Amino acid sequence: MPENDTANTKKRHGKGKKKKYRHVYTESEKVKIFFGVIVAIALIAAGIHYIARQFTVNNEYDMEVTAVVTSVSRKYDKDEDQYRYRATYEYEVKGQKYEYVSSWSSTHYEKGDQMLLNVNSDNPGDVNNYKYLTIGAFIIIAAVFVLYFSFH
Repeated sequence: MPENDTANTKKRHGKGKKKKYRHVYTESEKVKIFFGVIVAIALIAAGIHYIARQFTVNNEYDMEVTAVVTSVSRKYDKDEDQYRYRATYEYEVKGQKYEYVSSWSSTHYEKGDQMLLNVNSDNPGDVNNYKYLTIGAFIIIAAVFVLYFSFH
């Protein structure tokens, strides 16, 4: 009977039950799984490192400011069949004006919209965009895919 197949067996009262057979891994599958697990562990460690770095960096952004959208750019994304938007914000710290340009996103911004930004009080032009958190999350998601494909 083929590996990882099922067979119907009859119970005493006529109800069928599927019996699963244990899959026996070949040497090449074992090697693939071994290296997949090693790569996934390395990716998870890197992802945790970036996420921890974000928490350290958050301490540098010790001032919250209200920013106002001054302009909005729009572009059509053919792959996602939707428009993407990028806002330019203006905010003020100690009488000095600063600008921050957001990333492209599906969030529709309007001129005059307000947003709270975390900035570095020593360098108010530096806005916390949580890039390390984003990088760490993507790396951990990649690790999950590596594990999934190692076993399938």
